[in-house]
Amino acid sequence: LQLRLMCDAEDVFVMMSPAYTRTAFNAFISNAIKYTVTGYIEIGYTVLPGKDLVKFYCKDTGIGLSEDNLQHVFDSNFKVFDYDKGEGQGLSIAKTIIEKEDGEIGAESQEGVGSTFWFTLKKVDANIVEQLDEQAKMQV
Repeated sequence: LQLRLMCDAEDVFVMMSPAYTRTAFNAFISNAIKYTVTGYIEIGYTVLPGKDLVKFYCKDTGIGLSEDNLQHVFDSNFKVFDYDKGEGQGLSIAKTIIEKEDGEIGAESQEGVGSTFWFTLKKVDANIVEQLDEQAKMQV
């Protein structure tokens, strides 16, 4: 299994607490690891052209999801398989966090091919970040 990190050439800043960031990415990455045996898991971000948005994503070559499962993947207590470990809360919590931060969250998937889970957040100007006090910088 290969782990890839892909980032745009430009550094970007977004406003979200480190704890929220870890929680959202942990939900994406732990599911990717759980359902990907061969191939790769790719995490990264890209600045969306013409928008002040940054798209963060986790893409894998795992088992993928059916159309029906994809419609429910962000529902609370949703599990792909009854025997899955965990409570089925990770992606639901990630959705709550991202929407609280005025972001958007989603997923694309194809059975047998893999999945991509993503969220967007507003980009923050680097000059604004430099003006923040130390406690506020912890949110960037």
